[in-house]
Amino acid sequence: MRALATTKSAPATIADPSDRAIGDQLLAELRAKKWVDISPADIIVRDRVMHLWFSDDQPREERLTFRVTAENIPGVRRVEEHSVALPASGMAAGGEGGRT
Repeated sequence: MRALATTKSAPATIADPSDRAIGDQLLAELRAKKWVDISPADIIVRDRVMHLWFSDDQPREERLTFRVTAENIPGVRRVEEHSVALPASGMAAGGEGGRT
C-alpha cells in the first residue's frame, strides 16, 4: 500500500519545471538584447509549446526575433504567436473620449 501511495504523483499546481526553464531561458536571451522590451507575462510555456503574446502594433522584426529565439531553445516543440488588439486611440488625455 505504501509503495502505491509513493508512486502516485501529486496534482500539478505549478508549471512543469522544464516548461519554466524554457520560458526563463527565452526571457534571459531576449533581455540580453538591449533593444528588447518584453514582460514575463508575454511568455507562456505549456507542455513545451511556447506561446508568445504581442500587441498588434509590435514591429514584425521584433516578433520574428522572438520567434526565432524561441524556436532555437532546446526542448521547445512548437511556437505559437498570439496577437492582442490595442484599444482604439480616439481617447483624449484624461479619458474623456475627445469630449470638449
